Amino acid sequence: MKYKHGLYFDYPEDLHAHMISPKQVRDVALDGKFPYYNKGFWFRVLQVLVQIVMILIVFPANYFRYGLKIKGKSRLIQYRKAFDNGCITVCNHVFEWDYICVRAAMGPKRGYMTVWKDNHNSNLGKMMRAVGSIPIPDTNNIEAMHKFNDDIEKALREKKMVHFYPEGSMFYFYQDVRPFMPGAFYYAVKCNKPVFPLAISYRPPKGIFKLWKRHGAPCITIEVGRPIYPNQTLTRANAIRELNDACYQAVKRMMENNTPEI
Repeated sequence: MKYKHGLYFDYPEDLHAHMISPKQVRDVALDGKFPYYNKGFWFRVLQVLVQIVMILIVFPANYFRYGLKIKGKSRLIQYRKAFDNGCITVCNHVFEWDYICVRAAMGPKRGYMTVWKDNHNSNLGKMMRAVGSIPIPDTNNIEAMHKFNDDIEKALREKKMVHFYPEGSMFYFYQDVRPFMPGAFYYAVKCNKPVFPLAISYRPPKGIFKLWKRHGAPCITIEVGRPIYPNQTLTRANAIRELNDACYQAVKRMMENNTPEI
């Protein structure tokens, strides 16, 4: 049988609901004037400095904390053209540091990630912004959503990497892949950019990791999948649906394949 970790969480019935309620310490106006994709000089300098800190401190800490193992990184060389010309990445969303895992897997390329507005206004919001977060405004704010859409498309046209969590929210150490929402695949189809699916899976701790991975806590594996391109011969709606399904199946397959038998 496949390994199952020993952690227990009370998951919401709604598979896209949020399990956390971060304290709101800011009230940033996410409107039509907000720089979702920030290209300012000093902001870019800050991003470079943060990347250095991540490589020297955060990535090693992530390895020791979660026993991170990366698979499929050679595909970034094999599919370098797709990787270098702007792409979208998607992954199952299962703990707070999983974007650090994504960045470690896709590094040294710096990227951007879309985040829940409540995370943007939390204590960690400024740090997440420095890492490259792009907060998602309220969908009923038409002017803000128009600016958000334009900025995502601009980042992709300028050959940036933009990460999405298509499950829509984080479920702590969930042991399956929840249904994907269409947003990431809309941008991939509209901008004709490939999607690199990534999958986080769990494995039992071994060796020194047993010293602190207790009470059923697992070690983490992340795999980089092959890029999946949108089918531009289809209508936009059908192309989005096809790409969504292909990426979902790729993430689910990698998660299952990297979960060991016990």
